[in-house]
Amino acid sequence: MLARFQLDELRLKRIWAESLTAFRTDAGRTPLSQIIQRVLADREVVVLSFAQEGAHDAVPYFLLNEILTRLRQVIHRSFHGGQQSNALVVLDEAHLFAGEHASESADGIRTRTLLAQSVRMTGKYGVGWLFITQTLHDFDKTILRQLQVKVFGQGFKLGADREFVESELGREGFARYCSLPDPKRTGRYTFMVTGPIVALGSLGTPLVLQGFRSSGDLMRANPHCFSITDSR
Repeated sequence: MLARFQLDELRLKRIWAESLTAFRTDAGRTPLSQIIQRVLADREVVVLSFAQEGAHDAVPYFLLNEILTRLRQVIHRSFHGGQQSNALVVLDEAHLFAGEHASESADGIRTRTLLAQSVRMTGKYGVGWLFITQTLHDFDKTILRQLQVKVFGQGFKLGADREFVESELGREGFARYCSLPDPKRTGRYTFMVTGPIVALGSLGTPLVLQGFRSSGDLMRANPHCFSITDSR
């Protein structure tokens, strides 16, 4: 064994050195904990892309698990240090991480478990969660039950998703949902909102909202947020 190791020693050292390079921070890289801290403490907006070249169908559960684990560590450390957070974690295409597809691997199962635990545990620390998905019937029901506010767009009138939406909105609310205008025809996207955010003045009935036609319309309607001047 020693003779075989001596033959491969240079190759093994090269592989080890290349592996260590991925974890070095002296080349302009920022440690994950610092990025999370900037979001929690400084209210910075950080977008993390999980896209991988040559692996279009692979979901990087291991990477997300590391981020979720580190996020919870930073939250607990900040809270015990007397610092309260005010942040929102947004997961686009959330069915990839919290749907049945995630149960096909051990890392995927751990991702669903970490997400369910994080949604339940981090609210008291001032950290909210927003899941954006195109499917509901296979979405983790533990997570869905913990989400207090739900916003339904078009596309849940048929199939297995219909049952969940109808139970959430009620018979009258679902009938109103089915009557919402088609965005392909009107060019405007309409959403139905449920939860405590619409409790005041609505008697608990779902609230219908219509989105802006463009990002420019959104910015002009909220100049105090975007610091722009309408040049029209």
